[in-house]
Amino acid sequence: MRKMRAVPRWFAAGFPAIFYLVAGGFALAHLGNYPAFSLVAVPMVLPQLWAGLTLGYMRQRFGLAASILAHACANGAAIALAFVIG
Repeated sequence: MRKMRAVPRWFAAGFPAIFYLVAGGFALAHLGNYPAFSLVAVPMVLPQLWAGLTLGYMRQRFGLAASILAHACANGAAIALAFVIG
């Protein structure tokens, strides 16, 4: 069991901004999935932004293992779909 420690006041106050910045960073990290970086590709990562928000919520609500499992399942489903279609 982990000991519950007090959360620093600055972190509690800034958590919403930190959460959305990290989710945005998660989406931007997926720009590497496309062959060339361009501003046209930015809307293509909106699903990854949604995934970042969802996985971040899961991390806070259910724990790290649940969000990692959900991410792995989503990647597996995408790969399976690519194999079926292609």
